[in-house]
Amino acid sequence: TLAFATNDDSVIAIHSDSGRRIFSSQIGDGIEGLDWTGNGNLLVWTRDRIWLLGPEGKAKWKYSPPPTVGVVGVASAEESGSEIAVVESGKTQSSAAIVGPGIKREVLFAVPGKLVDPTWSPSAEWLQVGWPDADQWGFLNRKEPDMIKAVAGVSTQFAPGSTSPA
Repeated sequence: TLAFATNDDSVIAIHSDSGRRIFSSQIGDGIEGLDWTGNGNLLVWTRDRIWLLGPEGKAKWKYSPPPTVGVVGVASAEESGSEIAVVESGKTQSSAAIVGPGIKREVLFAVPGKLVDPTWSPSAEWLQVGWPDADQWGFLNRKEPDMIKAVAGVSTQFAPGSTSPA
């Protein structure tokens, strides 16, 4: 299945072999990203909200961040999509939090500046986030929130000769 956002802020899912339309959902608000979960649900996010759409395109769950922050990135940890990592950013601080159906928002990490691109490890034990202002990747342990591992000098390691953070 292929899903895409349209200029009128709808999400359309089509069968990739036949081209048959599976669903069309009007989202609005300026779609920032889409991500499939392992069981056919679709995460859709805007700066102000996250939706978990079922295989038929109907909203199964919605999340709105606190009023002073916006959604920057989203990643599903499980096939069910019930544990969702969200990077939220305000004027001076960003945070990585866990949200999802039946889950109270839990902040794992907060820093000055911007965090980006949350990505779960295959086991969903670790959450990786980028911290461009510090030129680092942070690895957050879901089970032990105080256990944070950092990889510094990301731009040098992956773009030798670069003069700016990754």
